Amino acid sequence: MRLSVGAVALLLASPVLADSLLPSREIAASAIEGYIRPAFHQFAEEAGSLRFTAGKLCEAPSEDALAVTRSQFGSTVISFSRVEFVRVGPLGKADRMERLLFWPDRKGIALRQVQAALAEKDETAAAPETLQEKSVAMQGLVALEYLLFGAGADTLAAGDDYRCRYAKASAALIAELAETLDREWGDPNGQGAHMLSPQPEFDDFRTDTEVLEKLAAT
Repeated sequence: MRLSVGAVALLLASPVLADSLLPSREIAASAIEGYIRPAFHQFAEEAGSLRFTAGKLCEAPSEDALAVTRSQFGSTVISFSRVEFVRVGPLGKADRMERLLFWPDRKGIALRQVQAALAEKDETAAAPETLQEKSVAMQGLVALEYLLFGAGADTLAAGDDYRCRYAKASAALIAELAETLDREWGDPNGQGAHMLSPQPEFDDFRTDTEVLEKLAAT
């Protein structure tokens, strides 16, 4: 029996129902192994494909290459939407959520910063190793969406070198972080493993009830 994270919340809200169906540890295992880990793995695969297509667009610009990259961006966003609410565990650490999705952005910070980088051709935004040191608003899915779809994006098909290198750097950081999240969820000594087998001596997950409460709160 496999349960989604939403089903965990429903069961936790009704302890009698939960006790009648599955032990608490099996409920958590079903959510983690049946949904969370596969969903993060899918996000890592889609983000890796986005990194690849963005690289190909820069190597050989064309209308078709841009269309493929835009389509893969859409697939990546869809896969991320399936995990972005799982703030418990690796995604909730070290501003990772903000690095992937700087939202809501009520003041339009990402738009202003990305437009400024494009206007100035800021080389520190066009390489992953320096982009990752800049504002989180400049490096995630919101920034990449503007680079691929915003004003002037059609120039990517004609060989806009700077804009493409910036998009490629952003896609690379998204893919690297997605792969890190996938790896950490699968780590036999990581938070995912602690959730599957909580122990009193752990700093993060000490009891089965604590695991279920945190899953239900996502």
